[in-house]
Amino acid sequence: MDLFSKMTNITGINLEEEIITSIKKVKEDLNHLTEERTCKIYSSFLYQELLKQHIPCKVINTLDLGFSYEHHFILIPNNNTYYLVDLTFSQFSYQENLLDFLLKNGYQEISDFEFNAYLLAVLGTMYQEPVFLEEVYFENQVFKK
Repeated sequence: MDLFSKMTNITGINLEEEIITSIKKVKEDLNHLTEERTCKIYSSFLYQELLKQHIPCKVINTLDLGFSYEHHFILIPNNNTYYLVDLTFSQFSYQENLLDFLLKNGYQEISDFEFNAYLLAVLGTMYQEPVFLEEVYFENQVFKK
């Protein structure tokens, strides 16, 4: 385990279990909302719930990635990978099976390849070059299309 992994989970939290618990709590709290066009609300509530559980995470806004469509989701570092959490993903038409776990459960451990498939599903377009999770999570740079 590298230093970053140790630092992000110094207390030995079962990250996936905490994500599941937090998702369940937020869905119970927001059960009166539809998933369509409520990504900011769901992501904000989930972000606060994850912080209460001492889970390092970041809300990502696609506008900050240089796209003209606004959508919010959460990235959570996990060793050398990331969990992507999007409780409103079902509102997008999606035809591949790469992200079926995300569609069913609201979260998925993903690679850069899956992240780019996610962006394509949400935004209907991609960058000319792949987008890397580490850059999105750690950098404050605005990507240019």
